[in-house]
Amino acid sequence: MLVVDDNADSADSMAELLSLLGHEARAAHGGQQALDMAAEFRPDCVLLDLEMPDMSGFEVLPALRQACGPRAVQFLALTGRCTAEDQRRSKLAGFHAHLTKPLAIDALSRALAAPGPHKER
Repeated sequence: MLVVDDNADSADSMAELLSLLGHEARAAHGGQQALDMAAEFRPDCVLLDLEMPDMSGFEVLPALRQACGPRAVQFLALTGRCTAEDQRRSKLAGFHAHLTKPLAIDALSRALAAPGPHKER
């Protein structure tokens, strides 16, 4: 899993928590770093902050899809915004789930368990 958040403490602690839960996880502290890491790391799932100063999550998403290649990758939007319009926008952009900060572990677990591009429907 790749956790992308411009708040380094948030990204690092989430990656550490995911590692404790049994996932191989790495943290990127911005859009460009995520793109650089994705080609090498090849994550199955990306938790992507939508509001970052270098590139928004909406800008990073298509480039990440390309960097990850044809493999099925689950993309989860991570944001402090939780209105119906925010959720609609992330769905239209191609995110598989819209998760809000602070992220509850049960919400993350449900998103990871939901059928996605990496699981049979």
